[in-house]
Amino acid sequence: MTDANTEKNDRLRAQKRKRIWIAFIVTTLLLSTILSSMALWMNLDRVDGENGIDGDSTLSRTGPLYGTHACEEGGFSIQLGIDDDGNGELSGDEVDLVKNVCHGREGQSGPMGNRGYAGYNGTDGVNGTNGTNGTNGTLGANALTNAQTGPYGPCPNAAVITSGTDSSGDGELAVSETSYELKMCFSNLTSGRLTDLNSGLVDGFSSTCSKGITLGELLIFSAATVAGCNLFTYSEDGIIAHNLPGGSTISPGLFIDFTVHNGRVWFDADDGTGRQLWSSDGDSVQKESTLTSEIGAGSVLISTESELILSSQDGLTIFEESTSFISGTFASLTISNGSLIYNGVSGMLIDGNWFDATLHSKAYWVEGYHWFFANSNGSVQLHRSDGASLEEMTNDLVSPVDELGFHLVNGYLIFDTQRVDVTHHFASSYNPASDTRIDWVDSPDPGRFAVYHTDAQLWFDCNSASGNEPCSSDGTDIQITEITESVTSSNPQSFVELDGRVFALLDDGTGYVLAIIQDNTHSVLWDPTPGSYDAGHIGEMWIGADQIWFISDSQDYGQELYGWAHGEISNEWIIIQ
Repeated sequence: MTDANTEKNDRLRAQKRKRIWIAFIVTTLLLSTILSSMALWMNLDRVDGENGIDGDSTLSRTGPLYGTHACEEGGFSIQLGIDDDGNGELSGDEVDLVKNVCHGREGQSGPMGNRGYAGYNGTDGVNGTNGTNGTNGTLGANALTNAQTGPYGPCPNAAVITSGTDSSGDGELAVSETSYELKMCFSNLTSGRLTDLNSGLVDGFSSTCSKGITLGELLIFSAATVAGCNLFTYSEDGIIAHNLPGGSTISPGLFIDFTVHNGRVWFDADDGTGRQLWSSDGDSVQKESTLTSEIGAGSVLISTESELILSSQDGLTIFEESTSFISGTFASLTISNGSLIYNGVSGMLIDGNWFDATLHSKAYWVEGYHWFFANSNGSVQLHRSDGASLEEMTNDLVSPVDELGFHLVNGYLIFDTQRVDVTHHFASSYNPASDTRIDWVDSPDPGRFAVYHTDAQLWFDCNSASGNEPCSSDGTDIQITEITESVTSSNPQSFVELDGRVFALLDDGTGYVLAIIQDNTHSVLWDPTPGSYDAGHIGEMWIGADQIWFISDSQDYGQELYGWAHGEISNEWIIIQ
């Protein structure tokens, strides 16, 4: 039994020494990486000048400790210093920093366990036949590491280390092969005005020319020029003006907005020959349709996994591998559970069946039914349908879905409405599972300026005791974030979400600022144009790979595009100053 304990203790000590060696190796690698990064940064060429004197080298050495230097069980000594005499060895008088790593004390032996019963000897098994030789394995891909310094994305002075596996075998580390990236910035990330489309005080955007959408790291948007509303692309390399033909008539996204499908942005535009469907990947732009009846007010573009569906004045066009057209009337087009629902000449079509009703909202599939707002009995009310029948679920709503719209959040249907006894608009939540409704009549006029739907919350502006403030609901309650202590409205204009954080453009009493809202409180992140200037009153907020984009007004430039770098708050960058 003593021999067994001795063997066990020897094994534990061996494991302990192995862990200490691993820790020592990791520590040495980390120190080497940090010193290399600092050396790279400190030796960046800032301004061309005369060559300086070669700097001394940093050296390190290690040695064992035998019951000394407060290490009763022994350990290792790590010594760092500058090679003053340049002989490539670290002598005793060149040591500037000493770190000792001690072994832990050996633990006491555990109590002796009970003797086990002796087992019966088993019979010898029959020798198996030799297996066939396996095929040779393929050669593993090489691991690559890259280091880059200088301007990088939103950082003007960066050190970026990337590593990954060279799956393609070309000796280059592609973005798709990168598995680790460490980004350090030795200054503040860049934020500021991005455009001056008309050189000076002439606005670059208007309420009818400020559509936009993100495509990867690009922002594709419409903006106003002296020649009319045209198409632009913004990337970290700058602005591309696409200069589509048509002059004042082009107006990209005027009726059906912008939609991403199969790696391209789709929109309506008029080059002078009629308003048709166009698309762009940020570099090229092409016309996609030649409809005999052009796109207009009431047209809808819907993207599914495999196709685009466009309703226009005289029919339905389906864009997939080949284009097909169905003539007829397809108004208020929406899709629910894979079924198209729309208003036609015979009423409202659901799952191939016509009903004497008119559709007034988008539709959602919940609890085995299509849910939507429709008029089937003289007023617009909430309805549901299984495709074979149509049921009116409310009868007391007045002018619903005029401001906030119609949204599905956590299984609840949230919308705005009035009642005969409540003349102002308020937010309401309907639970399809229990057929119950909550009316928040004390939070009037929801969604007049801003509505944004996250995975778990609906964000919008609503009135409270202190004025118009940011509000949110998960379907069971409304939360109001009071921005100022005085009775002053913050009038939020736009919301957007990044990594579970909600950002808003609102007035904090000093003018419009970009703020983050968490736990029913807010923090100001950036004032794009100090003073009483509007931000977010036209257009939206868009999230890019490096920045949050929005439109803001200023004294010297008017309405232009601004960008705020979110890398520090989203933990994409380490800021070192």
